[in-house]
Amino acid sequence: MEFKDLKLNKDICNTLQSLGLTNPTEVQQKAIPVVLERKDVVVRSETGSGKTFAFALPIINMLDKSSTKVEALVVCPTRELAMQVADEIKKIAEPQGIKVCAVFGGSTITRQVDALKKKPQIVVGTTGRIVDLINKGALKIESANFVVLDEADEMLDMGFRPDIEKIFTHTKKDRQTMLFSATIPDEIKQIASQYQTNSVFVEIGTANKALDKIKQTYIFVNKKQKKEALKELLYSEIFDKTLVFVNTKVFAQDIEHFLRKSKINAMAIHGDLRQSKRKQILDAFKSGKCDILIATDVASRGLDIKGVKFVINFDLPHELEFYVHRIGRTARAGESGEVINIITSLAELSSMRNIEKLTKAKIEAYNTNNQNLQNYFVDTKKLAQQNNRFAQKGKKEVFDDFEANHFDKKRRNGKQQSGNNLCKGKKTCGRGNKKIDSKNFEPDSYFDVDRKHTKGKNFADFKNREKRHNFVGKKAGEQKGFKSFDSTNKKFAHKKGANKGFDERNLKKPNKKVQDGKGNKQLVASKNSKHAFTDKNQNEKWFSKFKKNATKKHR
Repeated sequence: MEFKDLKLNKDICNTLQSLGLTNPTEVQQKAIPVVLERKDVVVRSETGSGKTFAFALPIINMLDKSSTKVEALVVCPTRELAMQVADEIKKIAEPQGIKVCAVFGGSTITRQVDALKKKPQIVVGTTGRIVDLINKGALKIESANFVVLDEADEMLDMGFRPDIEKIFTHTKKDRQTMLFSATIPDEIKQIASQYQTNSVFVEIGTANKALDKIKQTYIFVNKKQKKEALKELLYSEIFDKTLVFVNTKVFAQDIEHFLRKSKINAMAIHGDLRQSKRKQILDAFKSGKCDILIATDVASRGLDIKGVKFVINFDLPHELEFYVHRIGRTARAGESGEVINIITSLAELSSMRNIEKLTKAKIEAYNTNNQNLQNYFVDTKKLAQQNNRFAQKGKKEVFDDFEANHFDKKRRNGKQQSGNNLCKGKKTCGRGNKKIDSKNFEPDSYFDVDRKHTKGKNFADFKNREKRHNFVGKKAGEQKGFKSFDSTNKKFAHKKGANKGFDERNLKKPNKKVQDGKGNKQLVASKNSKHAFTDKNQNEKWFSKFKKNATKKHR
């Protein structure tokens, strides 16, 4: 089948032929005739299947070229997609004398207002900017005969439904409404039933059919060596156009700097960049001036960049649905592609299994003969065995084994230390902010390479912790001159007639002279001194010496 068989006018067919396009894709063959019949339509098709021309060609065919009002409105979820769709429509519309205007956030609104004053027949834009221009009175869509929601499922995922509903309230009731999407969730069906009349559903292939042409793998590395593994991967394994996805703009900038420092031509795109800069980066990537594009999820949907052979997930997405959107940037228009996921924990390895269920594809370990890259790999079987020790032996046994191994290592090195010196009087050990003993010991904290809490080096001497913390309390209070330690007021209660002026709060102040009930004074060490007195974490020798001297003077 050719485009001329779809009842498009001769001028459009000639323009398509000049662009080297003669045969329509499957979605275009099925959707264009329905749209030409002025029916509301819901189209589900895989990414890169040619959905843009499926609605643009029939709209251009039916437009009133002499109109000075907005005839068609195309709504997109992201500014990059809006720019891309507008550029594609211009290829067909401008030779027919039809004006196209793109409006989106991240660019000065005054220029877009000026562009709207030129009375375009087709407006392509993002939801937020369209609503802003409607509120300013710069954009009037009451006359629009066609309304298209492109990538409708993503707009709903991003929470744009209130804006979509507001846009519909400014359009006429007898408009033709078209929804184009990669998936059709229940919310899409609700929108269709609410804003369409007798809509026709057009579905091309099975859901996520394009994923069958994508090879998915993963590499398991130590988190501290994650960037080095990425660098080695790009140095020795990948030589084609590659998209690297991260979760935050900070990571995007950090990895861009790291790769450029390593002489790898990489650029980063994220939401904080000005629109002109983002367009410059995308153009450089499309043209081949830049080989590696580091992107947040702002670029994971809707972008049609030809020739992307590899997608690397440096960070797994927080939501599994975004994984499908990310990997959809490769294997477009029937081509093949490869996805490599870099993971650093058993929890992320477990997420791989959930992704397998979602994509209905097997994700296997990355296979390479590159010894430099293999040096970064972590033996997942060994790691899993270490974690399984907890289930096999129980908390108490694993705790004792770990503690014993730590002490043996210290003895062999001739560096056996006391609990006071190892933990330095801290209430907690490491960054966990949690007191750990054999009762609440979790082996994942020490065997998982991705845990942020206490590592094994700070794990020793938890049995001595109780002795150290009990120094201030009943035992100390029962010595001569003191009755007990008042933890609420942080001072010592006294026996009758003994050192009533002694207050531990005074000891915290640097170079403070403490005066007892009999007028005697004692100079206290500076707060920054190694002998500084701190709440419940004292230097035992200094405190004993001070207390002994104090009681002698007070007798």
